[in-house]
Amino acid sequence: MINRFLLRFLLGVLIGQTLLVYCRGYLTNLTRISEICRVATQTHDPVCQNGGFLYAEDGDSSDNCARCVCPSGWGGVDCSICQSSTICPPIQMPDGSWLESAGCTNRDLVPSLVDEGMFSGKSFSCFCGGPDLSTRFLCSKQIGTSVMIRVRPSKEGQEWDLGHAIADVIERASVPNNANNLQPCDPKGKADCFGPNRYDYAFPGVWDGQFSGCSWKKGPCLSPQSGADCMVFTCSSSQISCPASTMVKCPGWGPLHCDNPPDGNRPYWMHRCLPGSYPFSGAGVTLSCKPTMAADGSFQCYITQKGAMITSLGLKCV
Repeated sequence: MINRFLLRFLLGVLIGQTLLVYCRGYLTNLTRISEICRVATQTHDPVCQNGGFLYAEDGDSSDNCARCVCPSGWGGVDCSICQSSTICPPIQMPDGSWLESAGCTNRDLVPSLVDEGMFSGKSFSCFCGGPDLSTRFLCSKQIGTSVMIRVRPSKEGQEWDLGHAIADVIERASVPNNANNLQPCDPKGKADCFGPNRYDYAFPGVWDGQFSGCSWKKGPCLSPQSGADCMVFTCSSSQISCPASTMVKCPGWGPLHCDNPPDGNRPYWMHRCLPGSYPFSGAGVTLSCKPTMAADGSFQCYITQKGAMITSLGLKCV
């Protein structure tokens, strides 16, 4: 019998409803996925919503576990972004009433009264990408990079578009097959040698944090985009943790270092915290997005931070 979810997903691809979802040789066997994505499964990060499951490839692929394969009508990193009002469930408002879906807020960059009313805010689910050479180069250096941003009121009842909003942010990136090993072998030999425990710290999460003092307005676009028609989100301060705050540091952790496991001669695998490759605490952050939705359902955005080594990084956001 054909898996009904898989059939729905394939139909969604055929009719162009599935947006920003990668389609290569991903697995659908959930048991095997849980082996390849052992750490992501154990730590529940990311959590695939609305019937999605973790993206994983078998073999030596390093493009695993940082995003979800979504059913038609849902998109984004974790399948939480509604793309069809026909499948979006009603939401309960603070007064207890239920609001039926009339459309998807992902088609508008501006946080709406509905987003504010839910107090959960507006979510942006972004993948690293853009037409400029700098972004293309940087994205190629960390496979599967994504950034999830949730803009919400800092306090209930405040005018959250006038500098009273905060943004919860996490960057994730793909990890190697957690089940890979090169054993039996000689840990003291010259050949690469490691067991599956080498990947005990292969968390998809890279860094996370919170931007504060956020507001937005239409204004000049960030380079390399041109024009004055962008929706510009400006946050006055930031608090960043790398590794991500929910991650456990590998033995002997340093920004570019992990110790070797006792049964191998290769270090524990963990995303690095290379200075300059992620935002630093204290300084403000700006996100600028063109208002026109692309054919794949995304908005082209660029993010930057005052004093950062990288001028701006392209993100394709839904």
